[in-house]
Amino acid sequence: MQFLFLNNALNDFLNAIQNVWSPFLQMEGVKILLALSFLAFFVHAIELVATEDIGQFLFGLTFTIISIAVLYAVFINSQAFAFAVRDEFQQLAQRMTGESPSALTPAGVMEQGLRLVRIFWNAAGHASFFRAPISALETMIASIIVVIAFGIASIIYLLALIEVQALIVGGLLLLAFAASPWTWDIFPGWGLRVLSACVKIFFLLAVLAIGLQEAQGWATDMAGRAGTFADDVSRLLQVAVEAVLFLGCVYYLPGLFASMVTGGAGAVMTAGEAMIGSIGASAAGQAGGAMQAVGARGVKAAGAAVGIGVTAVQAMLFR
Repeated sequence: MQFLFLNNALNDFLNAIQNVWSPFLQMEGVKILLALSFLAFFVHAIELVATEDIGQFLFGLTFTIISIAVLYAVFINSQAFAFAVRDEFQQLAQRMTGESPSALTPAGVMEQGLRLVRIFWNAAGHASFFRAPISALETMIASIIVVIAFGIASIIYLLALIEVQALIVGGLLLLAFAASPWTWDIFPGWGLRVLSACVKIFFLLAVLAIGLQEAQGWATDMAGRAGTFADDVSRLLQVAVEAVLFLGCVYYLPGLFASMVTGGAGAVMTAGEAMIGSIGASAAGQAGGAMQAVGARGVKAAGAAVGIGVTAVQAMLFR
């Protein structure tokens, strides 16, 4: 297999995320989790002193303790659980499609596209530019289209696998910030985002399997017909068009099903976005006040300048 470097690059990224990100984020996440837990207790104590409402204090304190306990248990076991969900979706897709795990890899997808291109190149040997220039040109264009389509499909699959790994491991830092009632939405948001990415992997494997089966059928059908492409290029055009359709399905369908996971996109950073929005609103208000002050001073300065100018003109004209 000539494209094993794609699988090797994928493994390098996954190993780096798991071996470099995970220990650091887990250690720092525990620190953040403990710091926010103490901060939440401190805030509840301030509220008790300010309101003297013991009932509200006990309710908030109980909710915070339960939230932190649940979050800590999830924080410790989140990677194992999320990886189990991802692996289950992958195994389910492999059982449904019947494809071997070695074929449903970035290198396997690209290798199938190259197999078709080899047949096209063999056809180009029968349709030289001197004998049939139009057919040779169409053969070259079809080869380029197939290579690009299967190459982009393999890259999309590679990036989707890296995305899942990064969400699972990088989510440790986000989960650590969910240790208070005010940032609790980060926890379900992360879970929904991971589920959305796993659903995307499942349907991506399903679409890739269809494309690989179609490509295998094209290769079998055209293997003994390479010599006829110089006279009939309709098969080349058919494969090129279907390769483009295959790429469109790889790009569109998995994302469509992943978006059906309610709240899967955008819910993770709700607290952060709210904080940024409030900071932006405050900055905009301050900027508006400053501009009003500058505007008022500018009007006064302009009036004074006009007055000085008029006085100077009068002095020049009526001296």
